[in-house]
Amino acid sequence: MRRRLSGDGGDYRSGASPSQSETVPCSGTVVVFWECSKPDERTAIFKFLAKPNKAEKFDLLDATKLRKWIAEEAAGRNIKIDTRAAEALIGLIGSDLWQMNSELDKLAAYAQKSKKEKNLITIEDVELFVKGKFDENIFSLTDALGTRNKKLVFKILNEQIEAGLGEGYIFAMLVRQFRILLQIKESVTTNFPFLSAGDPGIKQKISLELGLHPYVVQKTLYQIKNFSLPELKNIYGKLLAIDRRMKRGNFNTRAFLDLFIAEVCLT
Repeated sequence: MRRRLSGDGGDYRSGASPSQSETVPCSGTVVVFWECSKPDERTAIFKFLAKPNKAEKFDLLDATKLRKWIAEEAAGRNIKIDTRAAEALIGLIGSDLWQMNSELDKLAAYAQKSKKEKNLITIEDVELFVKGKFDENIFSLTDALGTRNKKLVFKILNEQIEAGLGEGYIFAMLVRQFRILLQIKESVTTNFPFLSAGDPGIKQKISLELGLHPYVVQKTLYQIKNFSLPELKNIYGKLLAIDRRMKRGNFNTRAFLDLFIAEVCLT
């Protein structure tokens, strides 16, 4: 039954009484109510269905409950997952427990097959094996930072957060991407000073040299023109300083992100 508890619910919204509803289902009957929005709790049918032993509510897990769920699921697979790796998982997958379950199975298989110390999953493992919906956005965010377009940076940042991407994960991906930018800029400056970013051979050479995926190298090669080497060293230094402060305890990740963006866009 669709839209019977909210919206234009017809007879079920206004006319059905608990006594009428109680006579409808037979033993063994399963009735599924599909709602596009939150049900209207004032309706008679909702009140009837909400009685004990007749309904069970499954809310999406918030970030705190997701962390607990991940830790428990990891323990059940005889693996451990560090804090940053858990944040990365939440950022990539969100509250989709079906996909999260599959990704944990994959990570557990890797940890056990590779005989990782203490079966510990790190953020590097998550970055390597877990494919999320938001990877491409980090390039857009870095592009906007490179052109010092503060308005666009905050637009992209807010869109990613609204889409469910964790602030901690965004920060971790910024650290990773600026580390890659710095590595590739240094490599190009030192080893390929006379080659352009569009040279067909440079992507493969840098990919092999730095152990990066060719796609990441290709995307980053077109970004390095927006930064000088000293600028990248300065920006990466700022990120590492923020990371150290965040690890000391109480912090507001969004405040640090905003401060970092403001400093980069003003340089």
